[in-house]
Amino acid sequence: MRIRRPILFGSVALLVLAVGGVRLLGLQERPTARIAPSCPLIVRCSQPDAILWVDGIPGEPLPCTVEVPPGWMRLRVTSPGFSAWQLRLNREKAKTMAGEIWVDLGQSDQLAAIEVTSTPPEAEVRLDGEVRGRTPLLLAGLCPGTHMLALSRGGCTAVEREIDLQPGPAPRPVHIDLPDALVDYYESMVRQEPDNLDHHAELAHQLVLQRRYDEAVAAFLAGVDQIRLAPEANADRFWQEVQSTLSGQYWVTPSPETAAFRQQLAQRLAGTCSAAACDIPQICAAHVRLLRVLGNASGAAEELRAIRLKFRNDPAIERLLPN
Repeated sequence: MRIRRPILFGSVALLVLAVGGVRLLGLQERPTARIAPSCPLIVRCSQPDAILWVDGIPGEPLPCTVEVPPGWMRLRVTSPGFSAWQLRLNREKAKTMAGEIWVDLGQSDQLAAIEVTSTPPEAEVRLDGEVRGRTPLLLAGLCPGTHMLALSRGGCTAVEREIDLQPGPAPRPVHIDLPDALVDYYESMVRQEPDNLDHHAELAHQLVLQRRYDEAVAAFLAGVDQIRLAPEANADRFWQEVQSTLSGQYWVTPSPETAAFRQQLAQRLAGTCSAAACDIPQICAAHVRLLRVLGNASGAAEELRAIRLKFRNDPAIERLLPN
């Protein structure tokens, strides 16, 4: 069969003319975005079985070549029985290394270790940005020097701490208390709006629920101090929380610990809110109502007589006192 070459050549000619026409009309292809090139870096190590980690992901045995991007990356070299080596760099920093870096790992007697615990437990542990496990956790074979330790747990405020590790066989104990997120929130609200007694009540409430009883007593007394500064402020929610706590509403089965806490709170409030100790009628009247609710009728009656005697020249005192 004969091939019709003129037809084939004609088609090619038409295609060439079409492309040329597009260029003449200025209809060129849209240029693509240029991607900043990476910088190759050869990593070598004195230990033949060393492994290179890139941003927490294990890579190839050394020596090997890594492409350093424009942004920051973290290199880590490990080998059994030797102290780990790590470096944070980007493309600009890699350019100063003449395309190669030599890593010399320290001996095993130069390693450091930490034992991390937390309250509450089961917190996620990150060391230098890398997840290592959950508390309680023992981390050995660490490079001496400064590290960033971060702990996080659901319902708690994350905590970061810079630690300095020294070489040695014994692990350094590190304990971190993770603040409850709600307690942390209401503590910040009390600092921002100290005259809002609802914040004082909520803070004390959260501390009671977490059995942080000494802190709860301090929170209640801080609320009373705030009432001294602004006696006309709305303190209904605050005194309701005091009443709920002292009456034992938050405990199905009271324990000796909770009983001791409630007794301590009642004594501290009596020493602060009684007519003998307080010059604010609103606080004294609230204390009388509290004694009645708790069933201390004789104590309420005695306090009532002391209040009427102390504030007999105050025409508003009878309006504040309970019937």
